[in-house]
Amino acid sequence: RRGTEGDWALVAHEAAAARAASVLAPPDGGGPAAWRLAGTGARRAGTDAVSPLDLPVLDVAVAAEDLLTTSLGTCVAACPGTGCGWVFADPRRRRRWCSMAVCGNRAKARAYAERKRA
Repeated sequence: RRGTEGDWALVAHEAAAARAASVLAPPDGGGPAAWRLAGTGARRAGTDAVSPLDLPVLDVAVAAEDLLTTSLGTCVAACPGTGCGWVFADPRRRRRWCSMAVCGNRAKARAYAERKRA
């Protein structure tokens, strides 16, 4: 599914909040410079302080923004597993579940049980 306008607005809002609470960190071990969350209580001009409870959401928002703005962004799929909610990158468009060992196994076991009942 492509997501609703509300889904995209939520990711954009959270990613903007994460960027506002981030600082540009110098290169680490010869790698490129990168944005890092500044941590609890950090703030840039015109932004609210960051709560420790916000940090995981901000991290996920930045990761989602990074993924969705790359070529893999067109290959993101939501797992149809009952109650799952995971998303995964599927560049070959062959996968159906986030994990064959969990969601795929449950779906196949459920289908097998239904066939046996019929």
